[in-house]
Amino acid sequence: MTDLSVPVAQAKRGVQIGTNQRTNIQIRMASIEILVGGPYSGHTYGHTALRVTTSVDDRIYDYGRYRGTWGMGSSKGEGILYIWENFQAYIRKEISYKRVTTGFLYEITEKKANEINKYYNNKIENKKEITKNQYFEEFQIEDYDAIE
Repeated sequence: MTDLSVPVAQAKRGVQIGTNQRTNIQIRMASIEILVGGPYSGHTYGHTALRVTTSVDDRIYDYGRYRGTWGMGSSKGEGILYIWENFQAYIRKEISYKRVTTGFLYEITEKKANEINKYYNNKIENKKEITKNQYFEEFQIEDYDAIE
């Protein structure tokens, strides 16, 4: 049996599922999900991303030192923000690292979810887009400091 969780707008557009199998479809209302990825090969630390679901959007905000690094133990780096619009693509990337990711889901109001999206929209305002594809957009927003 397959489980599929989608925001309201996506459910109205239709969802793709395999035939001849039972699928539970959960219509997601406004929520945040803290996605905690564990350590993986060669890395002794994990990673956290934030998933924000509204009635029309499902985004994952993934921020880290994904490019040039410097400082003690490479603790500083170019702060890169990935904005994923496809949860399945995001989680496939995490699984490819053989990383276990655990989600902590909290229902919030639509207004609060929109405020979070607005916060991240302000972060990328006037920032040059590095990459854009069907799954995510990538921006360098500020230097990242893992210690501070």
